[in-house]
This record gives sequence, structure tokens and C-alpha cells, in this order.
Amino acid sequence: MAQITWPASVSAQLNAYTQRLQEEAIQAASDAVAFIHERTVERARVADDWSPIADAIEVWSQDGRLVIGVRDDEFASQAFALEYGDEVRPPSPLFRTLTADMEDAAQKMGEQMEAKFGYGGRFGAASGTEGSA
Repeated sequence: MAQITWPASVSAQLNAYTQRLQEEAIQAASDAVAFIHERTVERARVADDWSPIADAIEVWSQDGRLVIGVRDDEFASQAFALEYGDEVRPPSPLFRTLTADMEDAAQKMGEQMEAKFGYGGRFGAASGTEGSA
């Protein structure tokens, strides 16, 4: 049986790097969610039909997926009717037109992680310690 061994200092560096990577990824994801929420609410506020319920727009995680919508029972049916239309008004899609905003958020998240860890997330690159896996 073959074994790979390395000094305890490398294990400590790897553990510290992994912990920092997790913390930074959580922060970058939170920042991306805040960006999407802010951008969506801004778009809703300038749309006459959406502006009355703009402040009810939320972003949340459900079953491992990012969800953008209105959970408040008071406004949820109104948001659905606006998004998809009903017998008295045509659709006014807000949530289904977020592709560019989602791409912007993903790009910002990538840039944030790259600023912290360098291109490709090289081990030890941001902390000033050099090492190899």
C-alpha cells in the first residue's frame, strides 16, 4: 500500500486555507445575494406596476437553490399576476428577466474570490505563505 505523508505544518496550512476559503466563499455569496436583491428591488421600484410591492421582494435559499420572489401572503398572488399576467393585464416579467443581473452577480463573486485568492485560487497565494499540494 502506498502512503503520502507531509509535515504537520502543511496540514495546518491546508486546514487554515480551507477554513479561509469557506469563510470568503460564504461572504462572497452573501454579497452576491445582496446585489441581486438590491438590483431587483431597484428595478421593481421604477416599474409602475411593481413599485407598490417592491419592498416585499426577497431572496432566499430553498432546497439548495437561490429563490427570488415574494413570500408575503399579502403580496404573493399580486406578484404572480404581475409576472405572468392575468385576465385583465398582460405579463410584466421582473423575475424572469434577471439573467444579466445574475451574470453580473456571478462575475462580482468571482472577482471577489480572485481578489482574495488570486487567479485559480493557488494554495497559499493570498496569505503570503508559499506551498504546494
